[in-house]
Amino acid sequence: AHGLNQAEFGAIAGVSDKAVSTWEKGLKAPRMGAIQKISDYFGIPKSDIVDDEPTGIKMDDFTYALQNEAKTLTDMDKQILLSMAKQLNDARKMKDEGTN
Repeated sequence: AHGLNQAEFGAIAGVSDKAVSTWEKGLKAPRMGAIQKISDYFGIPKSDIVDDEPTGIKMDDFTYALQNEAKTLTDMDKQILLSMAKQLNDARKMKDEGTN
C-alpha cells in the first residue's frame, strides 16, 4: 500500500529484506519488536498487524505457515486436510495409550 520494497520495509521493522521475505511467504512470523516498530512507524495498533492471532496467543512458525497455506485451499481441500489431521491425532493417541 505504501510502495515499499522488502529492504525499505525491513529497515522500518529493523530486520533484513530476507526476514520480510519469510513473513510474506508465511514461513515465519515477525517478532514483537519488529511489530512494535511497524506499528509506531505507520501509527497503527499492533493488533492490526497480527489480526490472525487470538489476543495473547503466539502461534508457532508451523501453525502460522499452515494457516497461511490453508488460505489458498478450496473448502473441499480444507475438509480433507482436517480429516487427515484428525486421523493422525487419533493414531498418535492410540499409540500413546498402547505404550502406557
